[in-house]
Amino acid sequence: VYDEDQAATYLTTAPTVGEALHRIGVTLYLADGVEPPLGERITAGTNVYLRRSIPVMVQVDGRTLHTRTHREQVDEVLADLSIVLTGQDYALPPLDAPLEDDATVRVVRVTERFEVQQDPIPFELAWQPDPDLEIDHQRLLQEGARGIRERRIRVRYEDGTEVSRRTENVYVAVPPTTKIMGYGTKIVVRTLDT
Repeated sequence: VYDEDQAATYLTTAPTVGEALHRIGVTLYLADGVEPPLGERITAGTNVYLRRSIPVMVQVDGRTLHTRTHREQVDEVLADLSIVLTGQDYALPPLDAPLEDDATVRVVRVTERFEVQQDPIPFELAWQPDPDLEIDHQRLLQEGARGIRERRIRVRYEDGTEVSRRTENVYVAVPPTTKIMGYGTKIVVRTLDT
């Protein structure tokens, strides 16, 4: 039996490779590789090669999965577990990183949402001469109204937690209306008898 870099010789009366490994106390995991297969009949001089899997912990969608694998890269482990990265999702370590013993892989789910924020724009005050109004008098010619400035903000969430806000664009949704006050310029001639 060749177990990774160790070799040992055993005598057995077991009919199959799996039964022989069980009798000598070899513990196998589902992802371990055995050559020849466990159901193969044993004959004299049979060499059995064990390729051990490594433990991997995968954190995804609020769950922690413990598994073993003989894969060499992060993306291969995620594919075996049917974990799909969509959009801007990413893995730590990166997908093309090699796996190490007792590796921990974290899958980060990324979502983005847009928010529209409205800010008031104050109106201005303008004065304008009014030839129909007597001098030293004033009146409202046009009512002022606030405008609305909208900001479109991109909010980025990683695993449901907000990590960034970025203003995409700013535009005036409703322009302000200027308040116009009129001041009198009409001179009225009056006679006064004293």
